[in-house]
Amino acid sequence: LTASAVSVTMPCGIYFDASVSPGGAVTSARVTDPSEATRARFDQALMAQSGFQAVLKGVKSAKDLPAALEEASLRLGRVEGLLSELDALSLKHLTRRGVSDTGDAEVTVSIMNIKSNYKVNVSLAVPWHYPSGRLTHSHEVLFGTVEEDAVEDAFVRGSAGRKRLTRIAAELAGEA
Repeated sequence: LTASAVSVTMPCGIYFDASVSPGGAVTSARVTDPSEATRARFDQALMAQSGFQAVLKGVKSAKDLPAALEEASLRLGRVEGLLSELDALSLKHLTRRGVSDTGDAEVTVSIMNIKSNYKVNVSLAVPWHYPSGRLTHSHEVLFGTVEEDAVEDAFVRGSAGRKRLTRIAAELAGEA
């Protein structure tokens, strides 16, 4: 029996390479991000929060590799999905991405509702597991009047599923 190598390309352009001994032990594992030097700080924060590297580096046996690769791919896939949604959302609304002092990814979306004559900034912490989970958010009315309940109701109605932020923004913009 000889040692074997495993190489996988994962979501977000991440590479995973491992060496497996004839006995099935993972003797080395390496995660490579060729875009790390140019990847936006926001993107890096989401990827770090996902914990995908810990999932992969914790693998000690070849039999554990498939489950670890699936979990890491799921986590990176969620990050990739959020980044894609934010790119599309930024075509309709001013969208700012940032990282808090604690390293959490944050987004602010400026939403204009022409029919109701208001503009509101909605700021939220976005977890790597988006669109699942609670979105901690706040809002600031830039002009006009918007009911407090209208913002909360939009978050409740857009509480789960793909393109969650897009649906919330559309509702607040009067497009839903």
